[in-house]
Amino acid sequence: MLIRGPSGAGKSTLALALIDAWRRTASFAALVADDQTVVWAAHGAVIAAPHPNLGAVMERRGLGFIRPPALFACRVGLVVDLVAPVQAPRLPEEDAHTTLCDVALPNIALPSGGSLENCLILSQALQSDGRRTHLAGAPGPSAAAADAAP
Repeated sequence: MLIRGPSGAGKSTLALALIDAWRRTASFAALVADDQTVVWAAHGAVIAAPHPNLGAVMERRGLGFIRPPALFACRVGLVVDLVAPVQAPRLPEEDAHTTLCDVALPNIALPSGGSLENCLILSQALQSDGRRTHLAGAPGPSAAAADAAP
């Protein structure tokens, strides 16, 4: 899962909440990258990895730098866009997709700042869908990342 959004939208908080929630259910979850993530296409899939100079370190306001459980890379199976609450749809759009590296990926827009609610929405959606997915940060600054396989 790739979480995108502007600085302060709650990407890192959402990633940590998802990692914690999935680990509590004995599912695997780990960080891939935070802030800058390298993405590329390989064999029809989008792969995400941390920027080589940064690794899987996450900056938490008030805490400093932390190192949650991490992976070197993952396949991106879903793109989550954190948007201004007034721009977030009340209901998910049918077959919403976005394109990264010329690969179409499922996409969901959620309101920024609602990390706990977004965590519940994503966990329920992935459970009901039976989808195996991964969390990863967006390329460029201010992107959160994690890897999870519910």
